This record gives sequence, C-alpha cells and structure tokens, in this order.
Amino acid sequence: MFEHRRIIRDILEHYGFDISYYIAMEILHIDDAKIWLVKKEYHRLYNSGEYSYKQVKVFLSTRYSISISSIEKMIYDNH
Repeated sequence: MFEHRRIIRDILEHYGFDISYYIAMEILHIDDAKIWLVKKEYHRLYNSGEYSYKQVKVFLSTRYSISISSIEKMIYDNH
C-alpha cells in the first residue's frame, strides 16, 4: 500500500496529475501508472544531465521496488 501512495504522490508532484480517483474507481490500474511513471522519471532524470543511465536505473529500482531488468523492459518496450 505504501508503494501505491508513493506512485500516486510522485505523479502528482512531478507531473501534476492526481490519479487517486482513477485508481480508487478501478479505471486505472496502479501497475499501469507505475510503468508510465518509471518511463517518465527515467527520461526526466537522465535528460537532466546529472545522472548516468546506470544511476537512474539504480535509483528507480530502489524507489519503486523493481528490478533493473524490469526497468529496462519498461524503457525499451515499444508497446
């Protein structure tokens, strides 16, 4: 549950969308929101120029409790 709140909060803080209603109404699944967030954060952090690809992947892996290989699949998946 804590992870869900973190995803909702991070999307609100960084992108200005409050998705809590859509999650509660089961219009949006938290896993889909997480994938969207990881993709956006990956590009935002890397494009800031402050972090390497590896540093971004490690940060996201720790923050959202997912493996680095899962992050790579999210980033490079074209679907």
